[in-house]
Amino acid sequence: MANLLKLGHDIAKRNPSFKPAGNFLSQEYAKLVFFYRMNAGLTQKQLAEAADVSPSTIHRIEGGSGGITDIKYAAVFNVLNITTADIANFFLERETSKERDLVEQL
Repeated sequence: MANLLKLGHDIAKRNPSFKPAGNFLSQEYAKLVFFYRMNAGLTQKQLAEAADVSPSTIHRIEGGSGGITDIKYAAVFNVLNITTADIANFFLERETSKERDLVEQL
């Protein structure tokens, strides 16, 4: 699971366009976790119990708050079956979407 988090950090470092103001990874992981939780049909409380974290941790993750430990992210990603490939695809799709928007503006 640590590889998932490292991948996100590495992608953000190599692609400056991925760095909006604020805590970038927390904001992006928020979208990812919310999407996967909704698809799994879980409440925040159910996800928290399954990941052995507090419901407020899930609320903070989905709110894009900083200060969430890699261990807690890993536990949540594990329950939601979010893989390294899922994270990579999420970032790649985001970048492709940005490129499409730029082309459309021309």
